[in-house]
Amino acid sequence: ASPPRRAFLVAAIGNPARYQADVEACGPRVAGTHFFRDHHRIAQPEWQTYAQIAFQAFTIFAFLILIYKLIVKPWRQERRFTTDGALLIAYFTMYFQDQISFMGGGYWFTYNAHVWNMGSWFPEIPGWMAFAQPGQTAGEPILMMGPGYAYFFVIMTALGIFIMRKFRDMWPWMPTPLLFLSVLVATALMDMVIEVGFWIPLGFYSYTYGGFLPMINAGTMHQFPMAEALGIGVLSTTIVAFRYYTNDKGQTIAERGLEKVTSPVKQGVLRMFAMIAMIQLIFFFPYNVSMYMLGQWSSDWPKEIQERSYLTNGICGAGTPRACRTSETPVDVPSATGISVTPDGQLMIPAGAKKPQGAIPFITGP
Repeated sequence: ASPPRRAFLVAAIGNPARYQADVEACGPRVAGTHFFRDHHRIAQPEWQTYAQIAFQAFTIFAFLILIYKLIVKPWRQERRFTTDGALLIAYFTMYFQDQISFMGGGYWFTYNAHVWNMGSWFPEIPGWMAFAQPGQTAGEPILMMGPGYAYFFVIMTALGIFIMRKFRDMWPWMPTPLLFLSVLVATALMDMVIEVGFWIPLGFYSYTYGGFLPMINAGTMHQFPMAEALGIGVLSTTIVAFRYYTNDKGQTIAERGLEKVTSPVKQGVLRMFAMIAMIQLIFFFPYNVSMYMLGQWSSDWPKEIQERSYLTNGICGAGTPRACRTSETPVDVPSATGISVTPDGQLMIPAGAKKPQGAIPFITGP
């Protein structure tokens, strides 16, 4: 750009380096007290940083392609908002529940603080019990969460529908439960390929513990709980069944009666909200309720995670008065007075906290 044009752009846009500070300064007033970036980070390998940036760009690009294929193109050709287009939007909204299974105090995974985030809004939910302070949360990678959920479950749905149709054509006698089991196994394996093969090695997040089922790479920052593959398999199979079974008008159970709405726009809006409601219900009950229970299953945070501040995010470990979860320590629920178990195994009682005064004796008479 020419010097005058460059000067105009600087005057109009300002200094881009200030944007992060401006967002962090104004964000809490708009988005809640936890709208702060998690800064707890030591350096990570440079290649990992570039890989994360590239993969986030790919995620957004893939999401935009899906928007064109499933929403824009059908609307331009048929003036119709399709079921799959509505499902794409519903999949995007799934990230609203991404960390809700931490609510009872079990951080069973954390995100990498190097991936751009503005903390997490989940501690603002009424009834939240897990430890969280501004700048000390599991983080929420803003640029990849919604688009990532969208393209991930488009893949899972397409795979499951393909298996249902192919197996039904090849073996018409196959019982429906066995058909569902085939979808569950296929989607669980696909989840393992994506998570173990890409997301975890690139350092987007780490699983801190994984319940009673075996884990791949157990005891490392790259560990993967088989309970997650099972949960994703059950969730994906439920979504596939919802999409596969339609009536003679091609409508899922959530869309029935929409033909009474004559306006294509109103019909599309109703279809979108119906899909969002159904997918949120499916996500909450088969998956997040079971993962909430998984979060209560005590096991040790791997040493490799505790050594990296960008994975502990100030929740526990070095630099905090809280020990990271082990099979001997309680879940990550802070007391109202701030009493906690320290990393060296001591009980930290802040000044002014009310201590137990001893056991109250039983009454001896009636």
